[in-house]
Amino acid sequence: MRTIGKSIKAPLVANMIEGGATPLNYSETLNKMGFNIILYPLSVLFANTFATMSILKELKKTGTTTKFKQKVVSFDQFNDLVELPKFRKMEKQYGLKKRVK
Repeated sequence: MRTIGKSIKAPLVANMIEGGATPLNYSETLNKMGFNIILYPLSVLFANTFATMSILKELKKTGTTTKFKQKVVSFDQFNDLVELPKFRKMEKQYGLKKRVK
């Protein structure tokens, strides 16, 4: 990668995939080698898959997810993250009015 970074005078992309062909490096190191765009395209997906598998195994094994309470966002944090209050407001503003029979 050092040879490529020094040899090619064009924007270079480093694609960092855990378990992929390219050895993982810090973005700062890659940038110093000459790579301008550094991608970690599957890291979050891999982490989500690991978390999903872990919590589902625990649920199957014990019948509860209590062990994971400190490892997941709270109900309120999730609602804030997806901006639920904003959508509730839009629902009231633009949604169909309930008809009284």
